[in-house]
Amino acid sequence: MTKKIHLKINLSFLAVALLPFLALLLLFYLQAKNNIRIIAIENLSNLSSGIGTEVEHTTFLSQTYIKALADNPIIRSPKSSLTEKNYELQKMLNYFKLFEKFTLLDKDGSTISSTAAFKKENFQNTPWFEKALKGQIAVSPVYTEITPHKKTFLTVAAPILGTNNLVSGVLTGQINMEKIGGLIDNIQIGKTGFMFLYDSQGKILSCPDKEKISYPLSPENLRKKILSEPYGFIENIQIKGKNKICYYKLLHGYQDYEGKKWRIGILQDQKETFALLKNIHLQLLIITGLGILFILFLSLFFSHKITKPLYHLKRFTEEISESKLDHQNPISFTKEKKNNMETYFQELTQNIQQTTVSKNYANSITRYMNDILVVLDKSLKIITVNKATCNLLGYSENELIGKSIELIFNDKPGHLLPETSLNQILIEENLRQHKTFYRDKKGNQVPILLNTSVVKDKKDSLLYIVCIATNISAQYQSDKTLKELEKAQQRAELAQKQLNEYTKEMEYMVEAKTKQLVLAEKMSGMGEFAIGIVEELSQPLTIIKLSSQNIAWKITNKVLDMETLKKSLKKDIENQADRMAEMINHIKMFGRHSETEFQKHNLNDIVKNALMLLRIQLKRAKIELHENFTAKLPLIYGDAKLLEEVVLSLIANAKEAMKGRTNKELYLTTARSNKTNDVYLEIRDTGCGISKKNIEKIFQPFFTTKSPGRGTGLGLAICYGIIKTHNGSIKIKSEENKGSSVDLILPIAE
Repeated sequence: MTKKIHLKINLSFLAVALLPFLALLLLFYLQAKNNIRIIAIENLSNLSSGIGTEVEHTTFLSQTYIKALADNPIIRSPKSSLTEKNYELQKMLNYFKLFEKFTLLDKDGSTISSTAAFKKENFQNTPWFEKALKGQIAVSPVYTEITPHKKTFLTVAAPILGTNNLVSGVLTGQINMEKIGGLIDNIQIGKTGFMFLYDSQGKILSCPDKEKISYPLSPENLRKKILSEPYGFIENIQIKGKNKICYYKLLHGYQDYEGKKWRIGILQDQKETFALLKNIHLQLLIITGLGILFILFLSLFFSHKITKPLYHLKRFTEEISESKLDHQNPISFTKEKKNNMETYFQELTQNIQQTTVSKNYANSITRYMNDILVVLDKSLKIITVNKATCNLLGYSENELIGKSIELIFNDKPGHLLPETSLNQILIEENLRQHKTFYRDKKGNQVPILLNTSVVKDKKDSLLYIVCIATNISAQYQSDKTLKELEKAQQRAELAQKQLNEYTKEMEYMVEAKTKQLVLAEKMSGMGEFAIGIVEELSQPLTIIKLSSQNIAWKITNKVLDMETLKKSLKKDIENQADRMAEMINHIKMFGRHSETEFQKHNLNDIVKNALMLLRIQLKRAKIELHENFTAKLPLIYGDAKLLEEVVLSLIANAKEAMKGRTNKELYLTTARSNKTNDVYLEIRDTGCGISKKNIEKIFQPFFTTKSPGRGTGLGLAICYGIIKTHNGSIKIKSEENKGSSVDLILPIAE
């Protein structure tokens, strides 16, 4: 018997410990496998996205370059000779290394001039040529020229606008696809992986194997799969007897360029992609083996500890029953222990007698206890009730004894409790604090709190069910009222939720309207701002043009040496081009929409950048500008674009205030405050000033003194908000008909 118990304990312990252990290992493996797969897909996606963007950006730049060249005055001018145009094309070809050649076409699609060997071609019926004739930038499909080296090209075309901006011809630039393919050909992905580029028809545009270029992607099932979806990840592709994985992605163009629906893909051996799984397999095998050995050891150890006392107890009981107190066995009894055992059995007999007496005493207690007692046999018939049960239900004891529980239990016929509760009684042998109902003699429901206990014999068969209940009629009425209150609270919460949703909707509408008004405020000054930019750019362009003409004249008259040419190029052309590039880059940075970014900046630089955009406007308005910038000004912490927007707005207001005045002077002063840890910018004008009744309203949204249609009244309100977000302040002093002074005060960065 002891051996059977020992075996059962071992098997139970192994089942309880080993199964969860193996389940956890399996769960860990599946999770690790999934994580490795996700990481591999993310890495391939990021790589393809980055390289794909570079490919689309290169194509986008080709359109920008060809458009700029088509707008070249020499190319556009009908007065320019063919020699001059061809010279200009050759010069640009040396500069724009992306292109293989440039070609001028007339309106009929015939070749006028080309930087390559002259070849009579006609492109009249090609879609990209017809698109260019309509005034649009066009990109041709990739095509292959029959040459000894079998090269593939891409043609970018731009319209040439002549008199009255009418299309007079088309300028094309031919790009060797090797220059675009070079972006991906050199990308090595592990030892077996590589990238490839293919068009919307599945033809390969670029891959390490140059022999496959311009041929359809193979195998066919792979080509059909990746052409049917914008992106995806394919496993178990059989290529030359090896399992491959493929990640592919549709390219969506770059900025205004919609793209040619090219796709970029990555192929790699599946084993290399998921190489990390091999290590995990080995580690899991080692952990599994060690875990099983450890669990087996614990099973043997604990089963031995548990069964050893049982074995001694069995031997001890057998000896006592046979009165073999002097028998030699592993349990050695001293004389004192033998006397103790005799004393124990005498006490046991006395306890049995006392138990018989206590049974009668217990029956008296249960009969007169306040709680409701009902005892059922295994057929669910009542065998015992107490006085409290008879008083509550209105029955006599004889009316209940031998009757089915259905007589008093207000539930489905044939059941003591709902099915799930009955199962709970039979399996768990008890039920605690279960709310249900008894039915009294008059048929009324009596709410009770029921507790049950199951009594079984040695064979684990059901003998009795003891039911003890408490009358909770008063509590039931309180619970019923509480439920009604909870329902009312739920309705109130639902109404509050609907109100919150409506409030959010209204806030969204207000925010959207405010953004529209802010945009209107910014757009109100864009016309004059654009004119100023054009005039600012026209100066370096004029210098470049005159210098180019001077160099051309000297070349024609053979009076130009290389040293003079280098100086002219450095002084007149390169410096002016750098000046234009700096201005254009600043305009692009200022106009770009992005999240607020706080960094350390010099207030002088912010003001100078704003003046770069407004200096021409001030000069056209005949405003005398006085700049007094303190050197080595401490840095401030903020968003340069937002602060520059504030300076632009305030200078524009000052310019507007001096309109029609004879004395127009604008003073810009930066300095560090002697009293506080701040720097400030003072903008002082000699304009019309602000009246006392209006000066307190100028920061209010929608307040403006301008005529209708000339502003939204949000300019100073926006400036005020921006400065507040920088922990700064704005102070305005003004005297009517004499001018105004605005101080921007910003804290020094720590």
